[in-house]
Amino acid sequence: METGNNVSADVVSDEMLTKEELAPRLKVSVRTVEQWQHDGHLPFIKVGQVLLFYWPAVVKALTEK
Repeated sequence: METGNNVSADVVSDEMLTKEELAPRLKVSVRTVEQWQHDGHLPFIKVGQVLLFYWPAVVKALTEK
């Protein structure tokens, strides 16, 4: 399923993703993911030193803008 933001919304995917795993799904660079996270556009959790992104929450955040 494609959204207007070119976000591939895999409905069955309930994964926690690193920024390196998230970037290809969004078809952007890792740096762009970092910038969007820093700017508050992407929801995330921090586990130790690792930022994780919950795929359904990312899709929701990007499609509601």
